Amino acid sequence: MKKILKKLGGTILVGISLFTITSKVSAKTLTLDEVSTAFNKTKFVETFKELGINLSSKVDQDKIDIYIDDTKKLSINHESDYLEFDNHDTVLTKENYEEKTQDELIKALAVDGIMEAIITASGHTDKFIDGDSDYSNTFDNYGLQLELQNLSIEETENDSHFKLDLSYLKYFKMSLDTTKIDALIEKYGIEFSLENANKELINNLTPTLEAKNITEDSITLYPLVQYDINENRYQLLCNIYRSNSKNGTYEKITKEAVNCTDSVGYVDKNLKSNTTYFYKASLVDGTKYSDILEVKTKAPITKNPKTNLSFPIITIILAIISGSIVLISMKKIKHTI
Repeated sequence: MKKILKKLGGTILVGISLFTITSKVSAKTLTLDEVSTAFNKTKFVETFKELGINLSSKVDQDKIDIYIDDTKKLSINHESDYLEFDNHDTVLTKENYEEKTQDELIKALAVDGIMEAIITASGHTDKFIDGDSDYSNTFDNYGLQLELQNLSIEETENDSHFKLDLSYLKYFKMSLDTTKIDALIEKYGIEFSLENANKELINNLTPTLEAKNITEDSITLYPLVQYDINENRYQLLCNIYRSNSKNGTYEKITKEAVNCTDSVGYVDKNLKSNTTYFYKASLVDGTKYSDILEVKTKAPITKNPKTNLSFPIITIILAIISGSIVLISMKKIKHTI
């Protein structure tokens, strides 16, 4: 779990980063079905699917259930004209954060998606609200109440000291009244395009590509971009392409994009031994490719079919035997003289 936390830049945030909003629509109260449908179609959910995390929601009477794959992780309750999730019973401490952080992250992700879904279902797509604003006491006027709890942990592991600044969800309440959503946007909305900003960021980055753990039939590839994940909130993903010749046709080998801000890597399997392959990487939706990387798989160690010993071992044995014969011969010659 500590590795997961480090990969997240040491911070777990309820992703109130920035939420999509668009033109105003006539005032009404959203239904649970509308919110659930919007949740399943959000860019938020699509982004996590690219990471292999299948988030989805389903309506169950007076609540919305959030699933990862087919496992229900939590429920967000419906009360009157708002949704509510009370997490006050959860307390993270230095002693239990490793055990509970993953669940808390899922809760934060679920709420993040629900917030985006409500705004989207209200008919807003061309603006955003600033995620750094304080919404703890804004429900009456702007239809949103969000409470977070901060926790700072310092630990030493294997002579390496690290500090984690955690922020986890305590309470969430958001109106389904589009009039309040409009007020929220009027107050906190900014003229900003996440898509354009993300595209500009991506187009200015060129990944590098490195190969390690090379075997007879596999190569582990590590795409990487120079990117401060603590100061930026975009998830950067890379695809890897392979060709049998440097100037040949490159085909994408990553079924799911690889996170290129960590060191997990991607294993290209079922390759031919003693064969040269050529690779390059690019950011998802990016326009710049890494330099072409030339990698050769290892040659197999051929075994003698009679002795079942590899040739290098046979060579050593023969050398020892030959040396012994020479010594014996020299002794005989010396004795004769």
